[in-house]
Amino acid sequence: SPGSGNVYIGGHPVCQNGWDFPDANVVCRNLGYIGATDFTIGSFFGLSDTYFKVSNVECRGDENNMSECPKSYDVGGCTSGTVAGVYCTPLVSHHVLVKQREGAVIGLSISVAFLVFLLFTLVFYIQRGRGELKMKSLKLPTNMMNNRTGTVENLVGADFNQIYANA
Repeated sequence: SPGSGNVYIGGHPVCQNGWDFPDANVVCRNLGYIGATDFTIGSFFGLSDTYFKVSNVECRGDENNMSECPKSYDVGGCTSGTVAGVYCTPLVSHHVLVKQREGAVIGLSISVAFLVFLLFTLVFYIQRGRGELKMKSLKLPTNMMNNRTGTVENLVGADFNQIYANA
């Protein structure tokens, strides 16, 4: 996968002796990644078919590249099966952009669904009521005792007046 593989300097593999996480971090940052998620030993990504030049890389982790790290040029004991490797952390900006796009798609989908709902509701209302608002006056009893009838406004007024009349 992108951002992972055996480590080479100048076309020559780096021996796994002393290889650890700070070393992998420096390599990954030098390649433009945030850092390393892991490191490998034992030619994890495949055997090397060329000779080694460096071994015992000892980065602190804050170096800009491996040339700033202490290392040994004694490559005795390094074989095609002892190449150091890295897994680099993907770029943050890529993940942030992907998440922003996902959020935009979800937000847009919700907005479209809401607008479709409003459109269907409006169409249903127009077909059912033919687009006109009709208010009918309701005949309601104002007083159950004398069976008087009237509009809602009269009913409310009658009840209000009756409260004061009995007070």
